[in-house]
Amino acid sequence: MHQKVDIIILDDDMVGLPMLKQLAEKLPDCNVREFVHPAVALAWCKQNDVDLVIVGELVSSSFDGVEFTKYLRELPGRADTPVLMVTANDDRELHKIALQTGVNELLTKPFGFAQLQPLATNMLAIRAAQKRQREEMAGARRKALLDSDVTLQRLAGDQTLLANVAVAFIRTAPPLLASITTALAASDLKRAFMQAHALKCAVAALEAPLVLNCVLNLEKHAKRGDAPASAAAFRLAHPLVRRLLTELRPLAPPDAELD
Repeated sequence: MHQKVDIIILDDDMVGLPMLKQLAEKLPDCNVREFVHPAVALAWCKQNDVDLVIVGELVSSSFDGVEFTKYLRELPGRADTPVLMVTANDDRELHKIALQTGVNELLTKPFGFAQLQPLATNMLAIRAAQKRQREEMAGARRKALLDSDVTLQRLAGDQTLLANVAVAFIRTAPPLLASITTALAASDLKRAFMQAHALKCAVAALEAPLVLNCVLNLEKHAKRGDAPASAAAFRLAHPLVRRLLTELRPLAPPDAELD
């Protein structure tokens, strides 16, 4: 039995809101709640881990949909919550600002279920993957990320080669993490993708599947040009790569220059 996902809709369009709610309810295995006032929706999100937020422009509210997203992102644990914005405004600059603020996807009115379904389904799939990764990370905190035995088998049992690989990773990964941090801060997703690809190749030399999967997600989102999802993936990947570095240090020769 699938666990139902929670979707909230925040909009002050009294014509569009009921239509949007009924369309969202056509998505499988979901609970849909509607809100008119952004402060009430924020309070609900603070107490509940929602799977998808659909927000309108909120033209008659105390703050608009972009500002709501900004406040949502500032709530503890809500930096990665998927946000889909529906708008009748096709201004590219507004869309750019919305994406930079933390909106993941935009849907321009008029639209129907055929346009809503693939976007919402993809965003919910990403959310499910995030939750699985967090569960895996919680389990990983109790055990090592690196399977050194399998890594050694890959290297034909060559301990010296394993030490050399460890040294190469320790020298390579920190600059890549720093470069990805800078690229994401500048919304330079092309550079973030290239550096994530390089980091993926470095991690793939080792047997550390949880780290590799997180870096793969980062690479995928950066390639798609999805800034919020890339940032969310990096927040998961960064501490894991750092932990992997810590696990690799004892494998390096004592006289190796690592810093």
